[in-house]
Amino acid sequence: MKKKILIVIQLIRRGGVELVAINFARNLDKSKFDITFLLVNPEENQDEILLNELKSEGFNFIEMPIDVSGYFGKYRFMNEIMREENFHIVHSHVIFFSGLVLKCAKKNGVKVRVAHSHIMKWNRNENIKYKLYKYVMQKLINKYANHKLACCLAAGEFLFGKKEYDKNGSFIANGIDTKKFEYSQSSRNLIRNEFNFSEDTLLIGHVGTVYKIKNQVFLVEILNEILKSNRDAKLLLVGEEVDVQPVIDKAQKLDILDKVIFAGQRNDIENFYQAFDMLIFPSLHEALPVSLVEAQASKLPCLISDTVTTEVKYNENVDFISLSKTPAEWTAKAFELLNFDREQISTDRLVNSYDINIVAQDLEKIYLS
Repeated sequence: MKKKILIVIQLIRRGGVELVAINFARNLDKSKFDITFLLVNPEENQDEILLNELKSEGFNFIEMPIDVSGYFGKYRFMNEIMREENFHIVHSHVIFFSGLVLKCAKKNGVKVRVAHSHIMKWNRNENIKYKLYKYVMQKLINKYANHKLACCLAAGEFLFGKKEYDKNGSFIANGIDTKKFEYSQSSRNLIRNEFNFSEDTLLIGHVGTVYKIKNQVFLVEILNEILKSNRDAKLLLVGEEVDVQPVIDKAQKLDILDKVIFAGQRNDIENFYQAFDMLIFPSLHEALPVSLVEAQASKLPCLISDTVTTEVKYNENVDFISLSKTPAEWTAKAFELLNFDREQISTDRLVNSYDINIVAQDLEKIYLS
């Protein structure tokens, strides 16, 4: 008999925590598991195309109704679902809200209860209300989760606390289809032709939602410095456009708006890594971004802010730099990384850690424990 899994995420989207959870689900052995997604915020910019793709692949979906509000209302809704469906496994990816999810799972006899951390800092004001919420939910998570997973050490310590994660936590890589991201000249040409970039254009790339945490405004300042040395340089931003105007304003102020291209959300992201000459990632804070794993699978040089965990570094042509450094200093470091021969970079170590087939097997062992 198949084991019934409930995977809890915010919504369906092609990025962030949600895409990690989807990648896990897509690579589980479907002969062993029947998989349902519970979407707790489906009304917020959901990717309906991806949702329909997943439905066609045999996944089931439950959406929390918009009129279900408050923690007690959401708890009652989840309790009803879990009582009716008799899940064997609940895997929650919704940060501290996982406390309520797993308390409900325990009440309904779910044997395998997984809390999974993907971030090392929450983008929310740490007022008294937040601190109380975090304290209560962390207590619930540590009490009711019998598997505590994280994509890196800092993420584990953030959600579970240092002592608890050190004692009972486990690392699970944010797995990707490494074959899909292998370097390809034809894919490089495809994207460069689509956007009318010549092979001589120095193409700086970034993959991720356009908003404050990703710090694309600073990235535009770095581009401005790069242009002083190479006028045939462009910045291509790929991802959901949540807060674009500050980036546009900065580019206009520097008179380089024609050098900044917004590609939006794409379903062929693997081709963009081939087209880029470098990925620059100046995030204010992140745990372990999947885009940096994908970029390294493509042997792409990556320059990353030192607020991102160094656990993400696998390739030789990857380095970190402080956000306190000037755009000129970032540019100098970027040109150093461009000296590496991309095609000679080995991805063996990354593949052994992050290939989705290997990671999915590790996850199956947890589910069947």
